[in-house]
Amino acid sequence: MNADNIVISLDVAFDYYEMSKRTVTDKPLYCYDLAKRIFTENKEKNGAHSVPFINSYAVCLNLIDEYLSQPSKSMYRSSFLKESEHQKNKIVSFLWFFEHIDGCEDFKNYEIRSVLKVLKKWCKVNGFGYTEPQVYVSDDN
Repeated sequence: MNADNIVISLDVAFDYYEMSKRTVTDKPLYCYDLAKRIFTENKEKNGAHSVPFINSYAVCLNLIDEYLSQPSKSMYRSSFLKESEHQKNKIVSFLWFFEHIDGCEDFKNYEIRSVLKVLKKWCKVNGFGYTEPQVYVSDDN
């Protein structure tokens, strides 16, 4: 089974990112089933007929680190690290922390731009085409 002529909707892919980014895991929760041409739960039996999706939790952790490394956000970095030090789910902790500071709007825009780049790269690496997002659009796309 190959990926020829498969076109992924970036809106749908972003939905799967959103659904799984808060789940602490070392492995992707979803995969793309090549035969059915849909996202499904990532199970070992999927094997050669599927392509693992991104590990949304790991991607989001990386984005949080990049976001807090920006000079305009660095003042929050140590406060957030202290706040989340004993939290198992760093993403939930981060979202709660920033919701109380600025409503997370700035992070949300940063996240959309960054995740769309990751999704486009995932499509390219796996030989998928993609449709540009209609729902998840930021000013910088």
